[in-house]
Amino acid sequence: MVIRGGGRTATGVSPAAIHNVGNQRRKLRAQGHAAWACKPSVRSPGRVKAYTGSTLDQEGRGAGVATVMVVDDNPTMAEMLSMALNIFGHNALTALSGEEALARIPFEAPDVVFLDLTMPGLDGYETLRRLRALPAGGDVPVFVITAAAEADLEERVQLAGASGLLRKPIHMETLADVVESSRRVLSRERQRPAA
Repeated sequence: MVIRGGGRTATGVSPAAIHNVGNQRRKLRAQGHAAWACKPSVRSPGRVKAYTGSTLDQEGRGAGVATVMVVDDNPTMAEMLSMALNIFGHNALTALSGEEALARIPFEAPDVVFLDLTMPGLDGYETLRRLRALPAGGDVPVFVITAAAEADLEERVQLAGASGLLRKPIHMETLADVVESSRRVLSRERQRPAA
């Protein structure tokens, strides 16, 4: 995500704000925001090419575009992550619960899923377990996102079937890197001849 503040460009800066009204710099600074992102988000062709190796077409889609689902019960976090993924040229979808994600995954067929661990209703563990049981969810890379700090958390989420763990706050370039590396690995696995 390109976040602008004080004439500088930053990523993953906190505190930050997302605003849908332009020209609010003084107000945001007065409120103590170090940076902000303006809505609607605009994909930067230079950044998209740098991270995906492809350029955008006239409709803002990249040849290497991935469909990425963000599952988080916090609408602000889901929106921020989705905006970042959109800026990097990906098609970002949001689901605000595990139940919603499980209902949409068979139809949306995401290439990568970012899944919050602590949600009401189905938590990340149960959502992941059910996702892995779906025909459309068996090989989808799923990265758990959490602010939890337990030492053994990475091992626990991998045992549950996650591809990895990202701790909040998440740097926006990390999202792009995770999506691209996951797509490369999945592409190689799908191209292997059956044994």
